[in-house]
Amino acid sequence: MPLPPIILDRGHGQKSPSRFDPGVARGALREVDLADVYLREAARVLAGHGFPVRLLLEGSYTSRHQAAREFAVEHPGRGLYLQCHVNAGGGRYALVEHDARSSRGATAARVVVDALDAALPETNAAKVIALDPGKRGHTCIAGIWTAPTLCGLIVEPGFLDCPAHAPLWMAEGLARIGAALAEGIRSA
Repeated sequence: MPLPPIILDRGHGQKSPSRFDPGVARGALREVDLADVYLREAARVLAGHGFPVRLLLEGSYTSRHQAAREFAVEHPGRGLYLQCHVNAGGGRYALVEHDARSSRGATAARVVVDALDAALPETNAAKVIALDPGKRGHTCIAGIWTAPTLCGLIVEPGFLDCPAHAPLWMAEGLARIGAALAEGIRSA
């Protein structure tokens, strides 16, 4: 039986030919670059386990969601779409959000957040949030709801502006995030 498709979306980046969105930044650190490193590590680990993996690195949410749905059609199974971010705003936790209408999303979010929590002692807690349509952040995964075999999650493994999370934004920390994300996906 083939493994389900996994789509890892960087979230920020080239939205259109004239618009680049770096996400949050602190000094030389940009969300787009940090998410790129940890999602590529997760993709490497998952591909090594035989999962079909697709990276989405540019385009609008609409075009990315369409690409995710097409990949899911090409690779049967109950897949996961994860939009990868880094948070800001003073928190000290890892966060995974899911569409409130999806019970499968709630289960997958809990498994992924538990893997992040176990691997990232810098975060003092891990949270799962159910996003209602129209709520801030929901547009990141809104287009995935219409894909019958995909479940959409938003992953935010830490806060760029939290001093305790500074080790996460170094090469070793980003590798730990990627490995933990892959482990959570494999278990979801």
